Amino acid sequence: MVDQGGAELCSESRRQLIRRFSAACVLAEDLEGRLARGEEIDVERHALLCSTLTRLAQRIGIDRRAKNITPSLSEYLTPQEAAE
Repeated sequence: MVDQGGAELCSESRRQLIRRFSAACVLAEDLEGRLARGEEIDVERHALLCSTLTRLAQRIGIDRRAKNITPSLSEYLTPQEAAE
């Protein structure tokens, strides 16, 4: 969610998509780990997971969004006033 500007800037539906994307990533990593250990995997299942991850990433948006961290004028002035 950090890439999307933080949880507070994400709608509930976007958060749900991010959760589903995360779950699919875990499943794909598990299959790929099995493959790396020389175990047989269901190639169709892996392909479906990869396709699902691609579609979810497109829906979520894979571009990073900057989070505005600029303090307001009152937030900026308060520490300076306290120091004087």
